[in-house]
Amino acid sequence: MQITRVSCNARRAVTWACLTVLLLVPAPGASGQPPDRKQDAPQEVRAESKVTSDHTVTIKGQRVAYRATAATQPVLNPEGQAVASVFYVYYQRADVQDQALRPLVFSFNGGPGSASVWMHIGYTGPRFLEVDDEGFPIQP
Repeated sequence: MQITRVSCNARRAVTWACLTVLLLVPAPGASGQPPDRKQDAPQEVRAESKVTSDHTVTIKGQRVAYRATAATQPVLNPEGQAVASVFYVYYQRADVQDQALRPLVFSFNGGPGSASVWMHIGYTGPRFLEVDDEGFPIQP
């Protein structure tokens, strides 16, 4: 019986200690200082950026080399200032002599409710996610 009381008392002591710490630690924004208005100011749009990497993939038994580019394209206002940027991923086959003869495919994702990963591994990217008849990924 005493063991139960000790553990019950210990639990109660820990609970009180936690509550005391929570009450003594100041809440964010409760410092009495005016809010920082820098967060409300328009943020500067970063200039164009680009990262490339080289890969190979086997498609129908043929080894294909390609370059993947992940980049941002600035959107300019009439004064020529960057006001936004558009992120894109570009896959370019490496062994093509005349790029003008290659087809170009644009693919857009559905927006905030859907990740663009499904475009890259579902239908436009060089890698493909194998799925079963119900659309679930096939387990290795």
